[in-house]
Amino acid sequence: MQPTLQPIAPKADLIYGATGTRKTTNIGLAALYFWEKLRKRTRLVSADGGGWQPVQSLVDEGIIIPWQVSLHRFPLTAMQQSCQGYWPVDVNDPASQLKPLSKEQWEDTALLAYEGLTSEGDLMLQWFRRTGTRLSQDPSYSYNDGGGISWFGSNMSQYGEIQNRLYDFVMSTNRLPCDKALWTA
Repeated sequence: MQPTLQPIAPKADLIYGATGTRKTTNIGLAALYFWEKLRKRTRLVSADGGGWQPVQSLVDEGIIIPWQVSLHRFPLTAMQQSCQGYWPVDVNDPASQLKPLSKEQWEDTALLAYEGLTSEGDLMLQWFRRTGTRLSQDPSYSYNDGGGISWFGSNMSQYGEIQNRLYDFVMSTNRLPCDKALWTA
């Protein structure tokens, strides 16, 4: 008899809006809700260049534990692993080893917040352009001014791959043993 696959109950939500529409503030409100209701913390994975200043008071109080994933030595790997429950040993060390959160850390974590999908996609696209990565198509252009540095354009394969990765990131967070995953874009 074949095992029956059980559907995954979605736990990932999205806050979508233009810059300046209080997305980070809303992460703070959700963090405060879970802190007051369950006395559990929020872990904030940020690829956003704007930082987390709107929730700095909650960071200072230890309610939100932030990590600037875009500064990690291997940011694409770090983003993927963060969606699978990994966290750096030292959030302030760009070369920090990533390890799965322990049972105790999960018991203390209600919300995993990811800021944001747009920034993560931009980070991936920058990496493709910086490295001249070729998927199924050559970059749309490349040039060098003679100084030893080359620049590369993007192509449709890269955009498609980024869309696939972002989808996988969000879907992976539905399986994490926290109460809620919250994304911004």
